[in-house]
Amino acid sequence: MKLTDFMQSDIYMSFLDDLEKSLSEKIDRKSKVHDVVIILMEKWLGYASLSFDDLCWVILNCRSTSINYIVKKQEAYTEPDGGKDNIVNQAPKVNFPIGHLIEYYLLSKRPDDLLEYIKKFGFLALINM
Repeated sequence: MKLTDFMQSDIYMSFLDDLEKSLSEKIDRKSKVHDVVIILMEKWLGYASLSFDDLCWVILNCRSTSINYIVKKQEAYTEPDGGKDNIVNQAPKVNFPIGHLIEYYLLSKRPDDLLEYIKKFGFLALINM
């Protein structure tokens, strides 16, 4: 399965429906997620050694707590009126929960692996600059 297939699956779409009820704005389900973003997120899954079954596990077993986790992070990083840097906050796209689901899985099932995941993520981001 590819990430694009997973993001179109019934289980994921149902999760988006429930997540959207807790967000202040609607999820943009019409805009195409750029290929480079899909490739990057597939790499994140690899860095975390996770499968789509693992993401499904979070959605099925931790639905409300993972939604709460995502909403709190979204609120923490979204500044009203763009904040001091005047950043325009656009509606989140369908891919936006993926990184949060990866983090949530690691926090709940393999917390000792979260730091290593973040190190890989950060180190590889520096290399690709």
